[in-house]
Amino acid sequence: LLVLALLCGCASRPPGGDRALSQAIRVDALAQVGKPYRYGVRGPDGFDCSGLVNYVYGRAGIKLPRSTRELYRSGESIDRDEARSGDLLFYRFQDGQREPSHVVIYLGDDEAVHAPVSGGAVRATRIDAPWFEKRYAGARRVIE
Repeated sequence: LLVLALLCGCASRPPGGDRALSQAIRVDALAQVGKPYRYGVRGPDGFDCSGLVNYVYGRAGIKLPRSTRELYRSGESIDRDEARSGDLLFYRFQDGQREPSHVVIYLGDDEAVHAPVSGGAVRATRIDAPWFEKRYAGARRVIE
């Protein structure tokens, strides 16, 4: 019985599971590039920033809170230099804001996918640009 339990546990989490999950999130996030920004929408034909996160992670079987504020309180807080593909990075659009107002899906190598603003479209972007660095609010790991 113990051997059966151990085998079942191994079968539910294959080796490299986190890596495979991060890759699936990366690929699906990039597949949304070009879809229009739509406030309050979470796909599949348009997104706001947290809606994009919910859609992509939901398709990977990960249920997350809906709003940027709630996402910022979920998962594990990590340092920016620890971020890896599949982590969430948060930004404040206005100076003096306490809570972040924007979330992106980190791809690695200082790149991310996000639904930027009204009138825009989902895009891949560099986050090492001064605009992003100035507004950085924190990072969270939501993939165990």
